[in-house]
Amino acid sequence: PFGISQLADHANISYHHLAEIFNILRNEPLGNYLKRKRLEKAAVLYTYTELNLGEIADKTGFANKHSLSKSFSNHFGLSPGSLKKLTLYRNASPNIVFDGIASREQYDTLMNKEFEFGFQEKTLKNCYLTGTTYLAIDQNFPDSFTIDQHLHRASKENTNPNEFHFLKAFDSVNYSDLRYFKMFYGILHINSDRSSLKLQYPKSMIVPVKEGKYLSFNIPEGNTDDIKYYITLFRESIIHYKKMYKLYDFNDFFLFSKSKGSIGDYYIYIGEK
Repeated sequence: PFGISQLADHANISYHHLAEIFNILRNEPLGNYLKRKRLEKAAVLYTYTELNLGEIADKTGFANKHSLSKSFSNHFGLSPGSLKKLTLYRNASPNIVFDGIASREQYDTLMNKEFEFGFQEKTLKNCYLTGTTYLAIDQNFPDSFTIDQHLHRASKENTNPNEFHFLKAFDSVNYSDLRYFKMFYGILHINSDRSSLKLQYPKSMIVPVKEGKYLSFNIPEGNTDDIKYYITLFRESIIHYKKMYKLYDFNDFFLFSKSKGSIGDYYIYIGEK
């Protein structure tokens, strides 16, 4: 639990100046942003993990589970308990628009689809990301956004064949408002340290990768429509529907591949190292 005053102190500027700047840059009041981020994180944890509502309230800065439940219902229009009984189809959510899914029926059909996939467990340690965030809908994508646009934008940035190119959502693909949805694209650095990366990439954000075990799912080359569904199929099937793994937090990213026969690897965090 923290508020705008603590953020202003951390940024070494006044409360009112921080609130004004944030509203101008994001077209959203900072207080609304903080509450929305807490609720979206709570929804993700409630959907994908085995944490109970009290534990999620504690992790997301709510006073207790009753406070979280009330705010949750006001924001999403349904209670946390109702969320457990529904499929993850939400009309116009980033995930649905990103994958070009037109209806709940199409989503349910997709989730019932059988497909072959291979994955392995990997442990990540001392990994950092360098790159930048951008709003999914901006001057470059005024009407809509698609997987093709994102892959094109991300691949253009990857000019060094020795660098691993990385793409992830900073916000929730299922629960964020499409107007505010942010993507991060950049480079994954393995066995690196922050100080050297600061010198090498002075204009980039440097973000540590959560240490621990990940599932690494290889996405094969194929029909474009199939490719854009693979990550959704894998994530929702293996975690939300088939419950093959229990998560206690949620972190994921997509790593582009330069090898033939593969688009890249999708990583999802499954626990401590």
